[in-house]
Amino acid sequence: VGDSYRDLISSADAIKDIAEQCHVVAEKLSTLMETSEGVSEMPSSATGPGQDEEVEKVYWVASKVKYMVDSQEA
Repeated sequence: VGDSYRDLISSADAIKDIAEQCHVVAEKLSTLMETSEGVSEMPSSATGPGQDEEVEKVYWVASKVKYMVDSQEA
């Protein structure tokens, strides 16, 4: 009976840890979604005269993604 009880407690602790990690992941995804909303609001000054607008948009988005990847986790 003792081993079953310990297994039950161990499983409950694991489930609690998983729930906490899911909460952290959900918060980080929410932050990522809020941050990525700015990508669609690219300022018009980001494109220069005489340059391909599509290429400039790709570079602009890539710089924002790099910024997010390089940012430290909270």
